[in-house]
Amino acid sequence: MNDRNETFDRYKERLTNFSVEFEFGLFMFIAKKSLIWIAIIMFAAISCAWLYLRYSQNYYSASSIIQINIDNTSKVLAMSSPFAEDVNEVASAIEVIRSKVFLRRALLKLPLQISYFAEGRIKTNEHYRSSPYSVSYIIKTPAAFGRRNDIVFNSDNASGKITAIENGVPVEVPFKENAWIEFADASFMVTIDRTKLQGMLTNDAGGNKYYFTLNDPETLADVYAPQLSVALVNEAAKTVRISFEVNNPMKAYDLANCVSSEYIDYDVERRSESSNKVIQFIDEQLTQVTSRMKASEDSIDKYKRLMGPGRDLELEAFNFSRYGSLEAQLTDVELEQQILRQVAIKLADPKTDVESILALLAGAENAQALQLPLANLSRLVGEREVALFTVKEGSDEIKSLDYQIDVQKSILKKTVDALLQQAEIKRAGLSVKMNGYSYQQGAHQMDSAFKYAEMQRLYEINEKFFNLLLERKTEYSISEAGFTAKHVVLEKAMVPGSPIRPASKATIITCVLIATLASIILVIIRYLLHDTINSLNEILRHTNASVSALGIVPKYKHDIPISQLIVDKNPKSLISEAFRSLRTNLQFIDNTTGPKILAVTSTISGEGKTFVAINLGGIIA
Repeated sequence: MNDRNETFDRYKERLTNFSVEFEFGLFMFIAKKSLIWIAIIMFAAISCAWLYLRYSQNYYSASSIIQINIDNTSKVLAMSSPFAEDVNEVASAIEVIRSKVFLRRALLKLPLQISYFAEGRIKTNEHYRSSPYSVSYIIKTPAAFGRRNDIVFNSDNASGKITAIENGVPVEVPFKENAWIEFADASFMVTIDRTKLQGMLTNDAGGNKYYFTLNDPETLADVYAPQLSVALVNEAAKTVRISFEVNNPMKAYDLANCVSSEYIDYDVERRSESSNKVIQFIDEQLTQVTSRMKASEDSIDKYKRLMGPGRDLELEAFNFSRYGSLEAQLTDVELEQQILRQVAIKLADPKTDVESILALLAGAENAQALQLPLANLSRLVGEREVALFTVKEGSDEIKSLDYQIDVQKSILKKTVDALLQQAEIKRAGLSVKMNGYSYQQGAHQMDSAFKYAEMQRLYEINEKFFNLLLERKTEYSISEAGFTAKHVVLEKAMVPGSPIRPASKATIITCVLIATLASIILVIIRYLLHDTINSLNEILRHTNASVSALGIVPKYKHDIPISQLIVDKNPKSLISEAFRSLRTNLQFIDNTTGPKILAVTSTISGEGKTFVAINLGGIIA
């Protein structure tokens, strides 16, 4: 126990004074003796890195860049600075792209409804756009989604079997190419590219298992939303980067390009949708006005027959046209009233389409008075549509926008009512003047001419309204045909050539560094635990007494004879010279004449006392 305590104290002291007692030569000696272990550690580290890179799932990243262009009208109508408005528009575009509603729409354009896999002993790969077979399917129940369907091909590469788990029981159904087979939850038809399938089977050498799964279109957005990244690249240029990180390079390429192009199509579709609604409204109005024009024509023909062929109603109407200027003004006022009433009806509709109201007011006398509140209403409705992509109906943000929309509608309604009152006052004044002028003509003639003129005026009003609607329809049809994308794809995604993770260089460097650190720790531990005397210096350093070294006898590596005397057999060897050096040093210690006594001792037997004594005696002799 005392020896152990002493040894422990020595190790503790040596560790404490490591920086003072460190022997670089001894450290390198131990490192040289540990080379085999260092090589084993390095080999193990590199093997681990290779296995990790070989069998871990690779992930690829592809990205595209689009530029969000802002309408100049939004800056004119904005109450804040134009730059802040641009930032809001870009932020809205980013939120739309991130929304699951838009992402689901984009994902439906890609072949993601069914996934094909090859399962190896360790790693599973997805055959996106590279599968040698394709499966058509008919869903019977939602249980078919997400279920694994194993497929095995026969040697003819035109038939095989499909195995699926139904109600916890494996069900196996044989299939033939281009023929429907039935399961409880779905029906399948397999189409095979035989050349491609044969090449895949030859490369795999039968080591992989093949299967496919059906993906629920409603949950695709939930799967790919975490893999989507949308970031603002340059705020001044309004550029946005769209990137995907998935386990297949071709899929990453398709996803990034599809989302960017789909957003541009979505923007064009959203802007053209308002034109479609306006054209639809104009078509409805044209149908009604055409019916009224036909009724007016019938009334005019019927009145002409009633008056008889002797009456020249056209001439009477011509004479009646002396106050035609008053009648024209009255017609314009009534047309204005009709337009304002249509606007009031549209405002009363909770599903108001602002674009249709703008179409009605285009060219009208009072259009300027209603343009600004209508523009504010249009902006608020657009902000509400964008907000619905990120928040739910009934949220505080939607309620706030609904309140602002109601306020704008109320302002518009009051403005329309005021304009209707003004038009009614003007119409009444014109009617009074026309009635006063009619007394100057014969009552009977005036009455018939007035009735005919009223019929004619009603027809002209409907005709003008018809022409106005037809002109607006033409303008919106041309505008719809000329719709182009505001946003621009500045950089399309490329098929990634190498995975972003695991990173090969980083993995190898990390493993080598870990192996190097482990090797250094191993050598340090062996250095701290080292308790063998390897040099004369160590003997001198570890002895407490002041002793002198007379010589060093190297270890004899050959067979020692029974007599153990070797200096006479190899007088010029290194060990013979070592004994001669020892003999010389002994002579210098005491050079008096006469015999002398020399003791050779050691700690235990077998350490070479007899060997040293015999050969030293032989040298002295």
